[in-house]
Amino acid sequence: MVLENEVLQLVRSTAKAYFEQGDLDSLFTCMGPDTTIIGIRENEYYHSPEELKQALKQNAATGVEQFHISNFDLKAQALTDSLCLVAGTISAAAKNPVTADVYNRVTAMFKKSGGKLELVHLHLSCPNISQDEMHLAARKLKNRSQQFFKVLENIPGGTLLCKLDKERTIVYMSSSFLKMTGYTADTIKNCFHSHYMEMISHIDRHYVLKTLKNPDTLELEYRVTCKNAIRWILEHHKQITGEDDCPLYLCILTDATEQKEQSNQLRLNLERYQIVSRQTADIIFEWNFAYDSICFSSSWEEKFGYQTVQAHAAQSIKCPRFIPQQDLEQFRSEMKKLSAGKGPVDFETRFISREGKHFWCRVRASIQYSRSGRPLRAVGVITDISKEKEQQLSLMEQVQQDALTGLLNKNATEMQVTAQLKTVGADCCALMILDLDHFKTVNDRYGHLRGDAVLTDTANAIRHIFRSSDVTGRIGGDEFLIFVSKIGRKTALKKAHQLLQEMQHIELDGSEQCMTCSVGIACYPEDAQTFSDLYRFADRALYNVKRGGRAEAAFYSSACLPEGACCLDAEETLRPAQTTHLYADSGQLLQEAFHVLNSTPDTPYAITHVLEYMSTWFYASYLYVCTLDKGKKLRIAFSWDARNVSAFPVESNAGLIHTLHTYYAALGKEDLLCADETTMCAPALRQEMQERKIAGMMECLMMDCDTPSGLLVLESSLHESWSQDRRKAFSQIGSLLAVFLSKYRGQSYIPS
Repeated sequence: MVLENEVLQLVRSTAKAYFEQGDLDSLFTCMGPDTTIIGIRENEYYHSPEELKQALKQNAATGVEQFHISNFDLKAQALTDSLCLVAGTISAAAKNPVTADVYNRVTAMFKKSGGKLELVHLHLSCPNISQDEMHLAARKLKNRSQQFFKVLENIPGGTLLCKLDKERTIVYMSSSFLKMTGYTADTIKNCFHSHYMEMISHIDRHYVLKTLKNPDTLELEYRVTCKNAIRWILEHHKQITGEDDCPLYLCILTDATEQKEQSNQLRLNLERYQIVSRQTADIIFEWNFAYDSICFSSSWEEKFGYQTVQAHAAQSIKCPRFIPQQDLEQFRSEMKKLSAGKGPVDFETRFISREGKHFWCRVRASIQYSRSGRPLRAVGVITDISKEKEQQLSLMEQVQQDALTGLLNKNATEMQVTAQLKTVGADCCALMILDLDHFKTVNDRYGHLRGDAVLTDTANAIRHIFRSSDVTGRIGGDEFLIFVSKIGRKTALKKAHQLLQEMQHIELDGSEQCMTCSVGIACYPEDAQTFSDLYRFADRALYNVKRGGRAEAAFYSSACLPEGACCLDAEETLRPAQTTHLYADSGQLLQEAFHVLNSTPDTPYAITHVLEYMSTWFYASYLYVCTLDKGKKLRIAFSWDARNVSAFPVESNAGLIHTLHTYYAALGKEDLLCADETTMCAPALRQEMQERKIAGMMECLMMDCDTPSGLLVLESSLHESWSQDRRKAFSQIGSLLAVFLSKYRGQSYIPS
């Protein structure tokens, strides 16, 4: 009885460890070298413990199912003092609802040797089920099979069941697969021998076979020879078990031809984009609104030193480190428009590199929208316009400066004083008008060169005494204006007296005589609050000084005589009218031309007006703005004549083009050329002008960042000889036109 209890206890503990814990060691421990087992796994008989151990370990490697022993009905019978027979049943319920329960009949023989129990033989078997249960199981299996294939038929795309052999022999194919390939089932059987590998393009077969060797690969993409074309197929597969435990591939096939073509087109577009971005100095960027990131082309990092990908774009553009403080408000405003889908935008701003260098750039961007109208991304270009901006600022300075003294000209002086008056508030300011005494006598006695030197020395004296923030300009032949902000009356008068003393140091060709000047002062806001009134009152104060003997400074007061009441020398009354015409001819024209070109968005319209202004001041009969290509060939971009104004390319005849090339050749290495009937000497030039009945011609080379870009030509039917002042103004307008033509050269109406 003791032996029987020991055997039952061992069987219980071993079964519990094996079924509930998946513990194989407890089973291996009780096995001896001669143990035999029948009824485990596929083989009916294991004639050695090593075979059983290997089989059980393989089973454990694929995952041991967990059970709970629900019934343990075993009895033991001792046959001898060392042999014991065990028989009965063991029932185990699976913890996984998908796994079937276990119900085994058990017969085992144990032998006790050396105080240890050893398993001699084990026989496991399942009880027979009734015939009705077998039929029921068969019907259930058939129904499940029908449902399975019905599911396969309704899966989008083609469906195949293939064997795992090299030919991928087709076991089942859905009607959608036949429709996708264009074949019938008989054609696939007769022409391809039901081998799916033969349908796959020979180009991709090696790739498919190699990929299938990796069990982790569940997706393939390859070409299949269909009835009417070769199509790209995307395959998703999974290994399943078919009838008779035969392993199969369940393949879900999708026609990916259209997606593949789109992908290839996208790849080509991306390659073209990369080629273009590498070839151009411009920076291309894309702001993806969904991911809130901005990606820049490689030129971004090369030029500015920042990373090409900027995350959290919406937050970072609120205070970007690459935009200076003075441009920040405009930059935020334009970026806000983009993020709200209100593009396109086109603006100019400065960028700061990582090293602190400033660049002027033009930013242009447009929005891409979804089909529903939702903004997806902004795509744009950043162009370095630093050289163009420097040239533009240089021209602006030239337009605003007096050519002789370097001070502001009349128009620029008035503009800057007016601008400062809007910001000074209640602070006291002073406007002074300085007039040189008896300047006409200096020109008559010592010559105009000495007169020009006196004007230059006067300008230097003004710069020496007044601050760089003060407005200083030459507003007439010998008349200057100074506007000083935040200054009291006492200090203003002191400054004026310093100027009187400084003027006495200007000698006239070593003689004992020296220059003197008179200064009239009007104060803001005490005397007046506008430029015109301040100028008028300072002018009254000036003439009051002249009436009292000159060489003095005085404030405006109500006691000053009205304009025109004082009787001055003829030279004093004639001077303002003479100088007004001179400055209207150069400074005012340049100022107006720059304003029109810079503020008018329609460039052809602006150029039309500039040409119209030029025709008045230069007495032009014809004006031509020509572009110059790399082959030195001229093309007329804009023209003007007395009968017609055209902002578009003219239909120029061969004779006119020949004439313009003759003019261009006569220019030689010079930047500007003037020719009339009395000065020209080149026979070809003389002949062209005579044939066109032109008395005078002036031309200048238009430069784009030190590179010749075009020609500005003026023809006049008058015997006109242009002064140096007008020649310089003509050249400066040519430079202005070159800058703005370069800026808009990409537009279709400007020939290249």
